[in-house]
Amino acid sequence: MDQHPEQVVQTSSTQHSEYDRIMQQINDLRARADELRHQQRSQALRHILDVMRQHDITIEEIQSGKIGRSHAKRTTSATKAPAKYADPVSGATWTGRGRKPAWVVQALNSGKTLDDLRIAA
Repeated sequence: MDQHPEQVVQTSSTQHSEYDRIMQQINDLRARADELRHQQRSQALRHILDVMRQHDITIEEIQSGKIGRSHAKRTTSATKAPAKYADPVSGATWTGRGRKPAWVVQALNSGKTLDDLRIAA
């Protein structure tokens, strides 16, 4: 059952062209998948922005991690500290206690200091 050299070359060539065809299909499917993913992300972002506008939600509120927490008054006797720092762009404030808000981190990363953000007394 030995094959002649012409048959081996023909079989190899057929397999190679089938391989090329399959690889092209894979590349086409990957490109289509990337396109669909981009469309889905765009739709999701539009939906998120619409919901944020409807409910007057800011990016800062989302970044703060306080989503879903009640705004009801606390029953503890702790007093709220006065704000020491303010964002000149958004007007958001921070007492200097706890985790730094995203706007403070961004300002510090851009070269500003906490003194630059301090509210004048």
